[in-house]
Amino acid sequence: TIAKRVVVRSLTIRRGQTVSAQVIAAAVSMKVPKTSKGSMRVAIESGQGRCVFRGSVVVATQVGKCTVSVTLMPKAGKHTTRRTVISVR
Repeated sequence: TIAKRVVVRSLTIRRGQTVSAQVIAAAVSMKVPKTSKGSMRVAIESGQGRCVFRGSVVVATQVGKCTVSVTLMPKAGKHTTRRTVISVR
């Protein structure tokens, strides 16, 4: 079998803009699962003063960088965590 290539890209947004969990998941080569298959957790690891959660989106509040982790938790199998950087201009 051929292994799927994992591509992790950083995101760049302007202050005041939002990024959805779906866009963040796509940046780390993941898809938001259907609830019957599992769940996904998005967490801000560093730069909490520059990026904050509002509902299901991440809002850029100050210029700088923040690191976001995405954890895929399938009902069967291992959890997978990937990280990306959001640059705020």
